[in-house]
Amino acid sequence: MNYLQSLFIILWTIWNHRNQVVHEGISPNPMKVILTVQTLSCKYSNAFSNQQNSNLPSSRPEQPTQSAAGPWQLIIKVAGFRNKKKNRRAYVYEAVNTQGDCMFFGVNNSLARTAPGVLLEAMVKACLIAENHVLHHVLFLSDCRGFVKVFNSRRASDGQDNVRLADINFLVLNGFLLRITSSPITQAEALIKWKNSLSPSSSLNSWYPTNLNNLCNWTAIVCHTTGTVSAIKLSDANLSGSLTQFDFTSFYNLTHLDLNNNTLGGSIPPAIGNLRMLTYLDLGNNQFEGNIPTEIAQLTELQYLSLYNNSLNGTIPYQLSNLQKVWYLDLGANYLVCLDWSNFSGMPFLTHLNLMLNELTSEFPEFITSCQNLTYLDLSQNYLTGPIPELAYTNLGKLTHFNLTNNLFEGPLSSNISKLSKLIELRLGNNNFFGPIPGEMDLMSNLQILELYNNSFQGMIPSSIGQLRELQSLDLQKNYSY
Repeated sequence: MNYLQSLFIILWTIWNHRNQVVHEGISPNPMKVILTVQTLSCKYSNAFSNQQNSNLPSSRPEQPTQSAAGPWQLIIKVAGFRNKKKNRRAYVYEAVNTQGDCMFFGVNNSLARTAPGVLLEAMVKACLIAENHVLHHVLFLSDCRGFVKVFNSRRASDGQDNVRLADINFLVLNGFLLRITSSPITQAEALIKWKNSLSPSSSLNSWYPTNLNNLCNWTAIVCHTTGTVSAIKLSDANLSGSLTQFDFTSFYNLTHLDLNNNTLGGSIPPAIGNLRMLTYLDLGNNQFEGNIPTEIAQLTELQYLSLYNNSLNGTIPYQLSNLQKVWYLDLGANYLVCLDWSNFSGMPFLTHLNLMLNELTSEFPEFITSCQNLTYLDLSQNYLTGPIPELAYTNLGKLTHFNLTNNLFEGPLSSNISKLSKLIELRLGNNNFFGPIPGEMDLMSNLQILELYNNSFQGMIPSSIGQLRELQSLDLQKNYSY
């Protein structure tokens, strides 16, 4: 491997200084060339080390935050060819700017042994030319699914291809922002394949093979300026089938997937983790079953996640709490369990959390008290026990909707509940709370709904409840208060 590293560094240096000679008429200083080689040796060794440990997320070079739509400076189409008779491979690439003007193109033979390797070689070659134009934000389009998969996973079965991936890591370390997605034609073919696996639906009438070149005008499809799919919006589309034939690897730049309120079933494929640019995922109101795949936690750009009202079971993966950009999380109305919340972490942007109507046991989930931006919390219709922790009152002061109905919560209701002064709805009915109703209820002056029914509250009903001028619904029945 050291020989290949050294060879790459020397060729890179020669290329850069050749450009000075050809384009600028500058004769390179020999000492500067030597220093460049030494500098590149350090950087390239780091890139190659990253590639060797690419199975560890932390080893991959971090890229700047970038939306899937750009802004890209170049869009480069790459394709590979193989002459079976002569056992030769070649590649071609064409680079256009965002206005569609051709910036450069090229055709070269390749020594790569695999189709993805040929295109990785083309990618490096095209990036070297882009460097001459001082263009570093590049989106690649390809029809080769293997190439897309190898690049996005940063892993290859062929040793030479892993070296080429190290070259790409080197480019990233030196300021390149690189993304790759399937071409519009490949995406259209993938959607047709999925459509054919579903029951017929009039919502997909525009999806047909003779209309592949018109992808961006298909029903429910939204495209980037690159012509690739950015959103699939198929809520209430009368779809019946599964996601088994959906080729997630062809939609790396997809940012929005909405399949709400259909009759899709089966399991949620682990391959959904390939949608790395996804910010919105709604699979609610369907018939999905089985476990929630932990691969969803790989969707680190996700902001909205709803799996509401399916038949999902098993343990809620603690990895979901690693989705630190999520503000809306709805796992309600399933058959999910969680015996241990200790591995969950706080979610700083979470404002809406719904875990209602599952089979949750144990005490109040501790991680929730670290989600200090929550405005909506629904844990109703589970089997949760114990008291409401004091941290819930002190840390969740932004709550407007708080629902613990139909659980096994117990203990006295702390007077600190008045710190939840922004509450509009407080629903604690059908639990095992006891003791007096706190007298400071009037401090929650925005309350419109107050439900404390079917508990064991005792003593006088505090007069402060009469000061709640916004109150529209009050239910205190089946207690021991008077």
